Amino acid sequence: MTPGVRFPALAGRGLGVGMDLRWADPAGFQTGPAGDDGLAPALRAFLRAQAPGFAHAFFSWQPRDRARLRVDDYAPAWDQLMSALPAALPRALHHTALNLAALASAPSAALLDFTNALCERYRLRWVNEDVGFWSLAGRPVPYPLPPILDATGLRACVRNVRQAQRGLAVPLVVEFPGFAAGVSLVMGDLDAYDFFRVLAEETGAPVTLDVGHLLSWRWWRGFRGQALFDDLARLPLAHAFEIHLSGCELDGDRFVDAHHGRLLDEQLVMLERLLPLCPNLHAVTFEDPRLQTDGDGTQEPASQRSLDRLRQAVGGWSAPPSSLGAATDEPVRLQTVDVDDGTPDDVTAGTETALTFLLFDSDVRAAWRNGTLAETVKALATLVPDELEAAASAARAMVQQRAHRGTGRLADAFPRCIAGWRAAHPDDQTLDALFDRFLASAAVAPWHEQPGREGGASIEECFAAFARAAGLAEPLVCEEELLSVLLRALTVTPQPAFLPPPAVRRAPGGWFAVSAAEPPVLHAALRGRYWCGPITPLIAATLLGRPSAFDAPSSTDSAAVAAVRARLVAMELL
Repeated sequence: MTPGVRFPALAGRGLGVGMDLRWADPAGFQTGPAGDDGLAPALRAFLRAQAPGFAHAFFSWQPRDRARLRVDDYAPAWDQLMSALPAALPRALHHTALNLAALASAPSAALLDFTNALCERYRLRWVNEDVGFWSLAGRPVPYPLPPILDATGLRACVRNVRQAQRGLAVPLVVEFPGFAAGVSLVMGDLDAYDFFRVLAEETGAPVTLDVGHLLSWRWWRGFRGQALFDDLARLPLAHAFEIHLSGCELDGDRFVDAHHGRLLDEQLVMLERLLPLCPNLHAVTFEDPRLQTDGDGTQEPASQRSLDRLRQAVGGWSAPPSSLGAATDEPVRLQTVDVDDGTPDDVTAGTETALTFLLFDSDVRAAWRNGTLAETVKALATLVPDELEAAASAARAMVQQRAHRGTGRLADAFPRCIAGWRAAHPDDQTLDALFDRFLASAAVAPWHEQPGREGGASIEECFAAFARAAGLAEPLVCEEELLSVLLRALTVTPQPAFLPPPAVRRAPGGWFAVSAAEPPVLHAALRGRYWCGPITPLIAATLLGRPSAFDAPSSTDSAAVAAVRARLVAMELL
């Protein structure tokens, strides 16, 4: 073992499986309205039939909704997941929220505490995550972006990895990031192999070498043929604990990290080169096999063929450590780089903010192309404009298509506002121009949606503010559509991580809001049910604690007020 590296405890060496389990997916987790989540039949059948043949397994954690992080919310589905595995099978967690490349912030204590609770409950032996931006300034991105490959980006990664190592109860295994064409942004002038090696050496972290990610970097740099496999000695080979292989493909001159279960020949060649060079390697993992969704648990034929080839490739490697080779070359070391893990300065934090605006704001991208942006953006001068436009298009599509639990997409939640836009812009049937305009507006500034971070505005509140300012519908229409979608969201997420607007109030049984319409409309989320309908002025005044005409000292009026109040208390609105 390499001194100072905290490798996970895994006695054997062999081939495992890794699965990115999404919610409401026919090969992932099923979701129910009352928390009755569980495994999709295809996944349950696959695990029961195939898991005994694997040496280990990891599962990706995906946020279930926009609630504050609580293990109990994930337990119904994850309990079923673990019950489908052999009791002795080593299992691990692939994280998607540590955000190890973030410039402005390190993993939050709330996120680390939640992760530890998940690891303790399900006996997860290590946590793995790609070193990248999984969110930017609190906004999700459609695909994890690689870190900024310069001294600033390296310092931030070292700081964040050390923070996560201190906060996690199990070893953190850091993964070489992907460089998928069309969604990634390559920034900085350091070689990613050198960057990753120095990160591992400075933090003492064990590492995962994803061969698709390695190939994507070499491909992005213009290497082809045998040159794709050169310079492996520059990687932290002695730190390598795990190798991942997930389905990849070539689309013209683009290298695509598709996760579709079909391995390229080049991935198996890269694996064969790496196996004798990694003396502490314990796990080779087939990531995201593609399942048939008919419930019998079998893989798609191409995915099964890839797994069969992978089993053959690792067969000779599953041997005693004494028979394995060691790294043959001394890694090339970078020049001295200051990698202190202190607090980020204003310029560093400003770079992440600038990158966020570049990705989400078409007006800022135009200014950047014209060279009229502020000085803080100079750190991003190595961005390629066409790559930025492609990544920005993917980010806009994510906002358009993202369906939150209980509410669906933004376009579904605001039908009359969308109709107003279509009437004024009949040429924008795809709504691309609408969402470009929305993401470039000041209304979107309060939005953030990052697991473990609380207090920002919901995307729906920001869209309603934009729609009102743009005159897409009358203010009362904007209000009604906003209250409807927010109270439906709170029905399934009664403890939200986002901050509801002042019009949405707490109640003993949940949440409620009263619109300004005539007559007033009550929207309420009570004990897992959504209520909506017109109410009388007396009910509205009582709920909102406002004076009403019934406050006169008439015995009849007093009885009416008492009856209304008693009914609202019984409904747990008061």
